[in-house]
Amino acid sequence: MESVADVDQVLATLALVIVGGFEPLVHLIGNGLDTLLRRPDQLDRVRADPALWATAIDELLRRQSPIPFAARVCTKDTRLDGRLIECGQTVITVLSAGNHDPAAFSDPEILDLARSPNPTLAFGAGPHICLGAPLARAVGAIALATAVQRFQPAELGDEKPVWRERLVPHGLARLPLRIG
Repeated sequence: MESVADVDQVLATLALVIVGGFEPLVHLIGNGLDTLLRRPDQLDRVRADPALWATAIDELLRRQSPIPFAARVCTKDTRLDGRLIECGQTVITVLSAGNHDPAAFSDPEILDLARSPNPTLAFGAGPHICLGAPLARAVGAIALATAVQRFQPAELGDEKPVWRERLVPHGLARLPLRIG
């Protein structure tokens, strides 16, 4: 016999799979397309050299990550940079700030589709890295490569893009385009 807790746990897991597995991928594609259309030189570069997608996807994720921050609960008293974080406290890590840290990235505000190494925090890191990261990278690269090759010419429309009001996942609600 199933308990209410079991049903709640299954529903919470399903919600995590949908939000964590689908929405960030959708926004990776939208954010990446927006970034590339704003940088025609880089768009032309990746169209001319499709092998560049191997590094381009991480650079696009670094620039406009669908997951800009993560929350964690501290499991033991910890000192970080001279400050005490007590057991049970929630810690917010601003991944997008780390993705633009000049100590980790030379010229962090420059879009460099060939950037390597690229220690992007878009999927987290260490034991908390997203299990779906390899799949999201592969599907995102295939979707973006297909879109930019198939829909030529493509450019941003006259209307401004509309960004979602929610912080997570960070992405577009609407991206007006002119294609063909």
